[in-house]
Amino acid sequence: MFTLPAFVIFFFLTPASVSPQTAVSQRAQDEQRLDYARTVFTQLIGSEDKARTLVAKLDTYHYDAPWQLSTLLTIAQRMLVKEWKAEDIPPLFWACGDAAAAIDGDDEKFAEIVAAIVAIKTGHTSEVDSLLNELEELGLPAFKLVAEAIGKTPADVRRLAKADRIVPSVTARILLDQFARRYEGLANKLARQRKEP
Repeated sequence: MFTLPAFVIFFFLTPASVSPQTAVSQRAQDEQRLDYARTVFTQLIGSEDKARTLVAKLDTYHYDAPWQLSTLLTIAQRMLVKEWKAEDIPPLFWACGDAAAAIDGDDEKFAEIVAAIVAIKTGHTSEVDSLLNELEELGLPAFKLVAEAIGKTPADVRRLAKADRIVPSVTARILLDQFARRYEGLANKLARQRKEP
């Protein structure tokens, strides 16, 4: 399963200071992270253009969402190591970010939602039930969202998942579509709310 070790979550998700006195130094740190990410992503992807595009999208998104830049870059790097296509990462982040905002989540919750979706998409049929339950425990109505998309009840989806009769990649796509449709724009709204004095 795609998970971030606790020490990584602690190190990267410790809130950064955003006081006026440190805004300039924060941007300087972000620029260093972006430069490093471009270098590493280029090697992992095998294309400088694709790496630059991905880093630029993540940098832009971090201004429109409440997640720290280091969180986005760290998770993206781990996905690239697992041979995810660079172009598939931003839409996954946007949808998962809106879902995390729907539960008023922090960077750690965002990372957990991304990890669950990645694990569902790349996992085995026997893992879908427990991963959907993980999303439920985070506060997302995963069984209901899947049920609505396939014309079943949440109880039906639970039975199908327990019987290993749900296709993981299809389930991940359904959840991402549902997140995007139901929670669209919530990450941006949460970011604006958190910036208000």
